[in-house]
Amino acid sequence: MFSYNFEIFENGHLDYIGGTSASTPAMAGLFSLINEARLKQGMSPLGWLTPTLYGLAQTNPEVFQDITAGDNSYGACSGFQAQPGWDGVTGWGPINFTQMYKVLTSWELGIMRSAAW
Repeated sequence: MFSYNFEIFENGHLDYIGGTSASTPAMAGLFSLINEARLKQGMSPLGWLTPTLYGLAQTNPEVFQDITAGDNSYGACSGFQAQPGWDGVTGWGPINFTQMYKVLTSWELGIMRSAAW
């Protein structure tokens, strides 16, 4: 998992965090690398990611690892169940950055966005 046991240094000590506090800034950095490569190739930056991510899930599902088992239940709260495709537990699933980078730095965004929106 991308946001589980994420290593940080806090007050000079190694610590571990998880969840969106770890994954959100890390993903922002990865998308910055993709934008940098796109701009160097004369392509437009990614911009609003939602239509791009949904388009990728339809046209290039290999950029995500689909998690199909498990849930996020806790105590008396049943939570959501993982299932094929998008679900409330993992979304589209963890990314395969190598594949995502390859696709997003070789395609114009209109191709992917038109598939989903």
